[in-house]
Amino acid sequence: DTSFYKGKSAFEVGNYPLAITYFNATLSENKNYKLANYLIGLAYFNLKEYNTAYPNFKKENKVNPNFINAYLFKAKVKETFGKNKMALRILKKALKLDSLNVLVIMEKANIYLIRTKYNKAIKNYLKALRLSPKLELVYYKLGFCEYYKNNKTAACNYWAEIQDLDDFENYQLILKTCNLTL
Repeated sequence: DTSFYKGKSAFEVGNYPLAITYFNATLSENKNYKLANYLIGLAYFNLKEYNTAYPNFKKENKVNPNFINAYLFKAKVKETFGKNKMALRILKKALKLDSLNVLVIMEKANIYLIRTKYNKAIKNYLKALRLSPKLELVYYKLGFCEYYKNNKTAACNYWAEIQDLDDFENYQLILKTCNLTL
């Protein structure tokens, strides 16, 4: 446990290489230590070493098969490499475990947005919004789905729900499209 907590401390301050060392020490003492593989994977993910991150998320799901975040980050790795269909399959497994997980639903919607499947993206963003109505990021993304579908009125209606529009990228485009001012 000492190695694990030292690893968490290193992780929390962004010292990912040191965190990995401590988490590996934890696993050498107990190969089934829950969260150790996940945190190693997350450390590698933060270091943008995705090929090394993925197997750790996979190992975490073997030790801890109901741990949604490991599925979520496996999907994020696949998405990073453009393997969106595989990412969607992974997210489907996560949603079988927790059909109301907002982060998983948002990730699924993001993949549909990337794939220009705007209606599917909208469906998932709306589901996320029903579960968590104050997520401004959802309004932002819904606005872009409608904008790309050339439905600027609907896009502006979604964007109008955002309190601090200048916190988002492309806010100048939104202001211009909707004739808004800050």
